[in-house]
Amino acid sequence: MWRKFMLPIHKQKRIERLLRWRVCDADGDATDTVRPDRGAGAEADRSPASANGEAAERTLVRSVLNTLELDALKMLCEVIESRGDALGSCVTVPKNEYVLRSKSATPVVLFCRYFRWPEVDCQSRLRRLFVCHGASGDCHDCINPYHWSRVYSQVPESSPPPVSGTKLSSLPAERCLSGESETVVPESLTTGGTYSSCDDSQRTWCRLLYRERKRRVGPDWHARGPVQNVFYNLPHEDGVALSDVCGQHPNPEPDVRKTRPQIGAGLSLSLEPSGVWLYNRSQKPLFVSSPTLDPPEGSPASEAVHKLPPGYSVLVFSWTEYQARRRSGDAHHELRDPRTAVVSFAKGWGAAYKRRTLLECPCHLELCFTLPIDGWR
Repeated sequence: MWRKFMLPIHKQKRIERLLRWRVCDADGDATDTVRPDRGAGAEADRSPASANGEAAERTLVRSVLNTLELDALKMLCEVIESRGDALGSCVTVPKNEYVLRSKSATPVVLFCRYFRWPEVDCQSRLRRLFVCHGASGDCHDCINPYHWSRVYSQVPESSPPPVSGTKLSSLPAERCLSGESETVVPESLTTGGTYSSCDDSQRTWCRLLYRERKRRVGPDWHARGPVQNVFYNLPHEDGVALSDVCGQHPNPEPDVRKTRPQIGAGLSLSLEPSGVWLYNRSQKPLFVSSPTLDPPEGSPASEAVHKLPPGYSVLVFSWTEYQARRRSGDAHHELRDPRTAVVSFAKGWGAAYKRRTLLECPCHLELCFTLPIDGWR
């Protein structure tokens, strides 16, 4: 009998705990940093319209949280307080339309605005992560804010512009791929977040090589299955833990030692029908270069380095773009392996940075995609 009366109290405590974690951005920039809300005192410093809008948003979030079970509230607390280190499971609610700041907003937008990105105003600007299976037809959707990402766009109005003036000819001459590499056919995947071919799920579709400056650290890792996670040290996560191999480089340079912990939750790669998507799970930006990412205007593809903020996803390797560029015979294919992308953790390189080449970056990955090349000519 006592549980009947205590459960609402436990729910209320969890709800109040969650509501304190409204995203705060003191600088006004897009960020994935979550800090406890300062409460009513902070609202006094804002304009009346802004304070009213935030109060209305808080009321809507509370109304949705009130419909959840205690287990779902506990899980959301763990996810949000870990800032996405724990992705958690799906939390589904009926699809509704709310009026927020004179605009309609779905529950997904409402929770992503409140806990991650205050500037998001429509669901079309968000992308469901591969780990999320919370969509149930047209009736329900997942409101776990860490099951969604923002989509990196090369249009300056919607994302930071790519950094230009960087050459990748400094990459080691070794080839990551050979003609005998195992292949995976993109059409073996379906769009519902499930892997449709059991045979393909055991094939290698990407090789990952980790470097600290010029030094190779650890073995080659082989991505099999639809998702590959790379992180520094997440005890309960499946994937590549870079902390396990850092002992092979026991006396690193100071910048390497400082950057290693900043890798944090790292990144996730997902194999999908359109290609390979990269999601930045860490709290620091990633710097990405890929032969299928468009460079800044007037620059060759071999000189494009893109800054991927925390919480953003990018199509790091596009099947169709790869085919088009291969058939056109672009000159950048002669400078580097056309199936290799590179990612630097937290530190950029190029003309805008003190590190002019990738091999000066403290911690970086090479992503070597194994694809059926001959059949695409």
